[in-house]
Amino acid sequence: SRRGEWEETMRVPIRLAYLVRKALHSNTTRLRVPLAIPQELKLLGCVDTFMSGYYGVRKFLTTPVPFPLIQMARTFLFLYIFTVPMVLVTDETSSHVARCLIVFMITFGFMGLELVAIEMDNPFGDDANAFN
Repeated sequence: SRRGEWEETMRVPIRLAYLVRKALHSNTTRLRVPLAIPQELKLLGCVDTFMSGYYGVRKFLTTPVPFPLIQMARTFLFLYIFTVPMVLVTDETSSHVARCLIVFMITFGFMGLELVAIEMDNPFGDDANAFN
């Protein structure tokens, strides 16, 4: 069966790590002065670190976020945003302008965080803000 473009793209780092490991193991036949054992082990450790990062990104991409979690987080966010003005209205120590400014800044900040979270839901997608 033919693999899709996504599966082929996900195989590229594995293939690169294999080729780098193969080249490192065959350095005695390829180089005039072979790598010392500590150098070879350090390079192999770098390849392992690369693969560990790759598997972390792959896990991030393939693990779905449950919809009820997103729904409840969004509900609590809006509940918080709409109740903050009620608390700040009872504050008699600051002026009306300061209270309105504080409410605006808190609302603007939390709504901005919500929009960033929506964008980060699929960071490797096809939209203009993707990491491709």
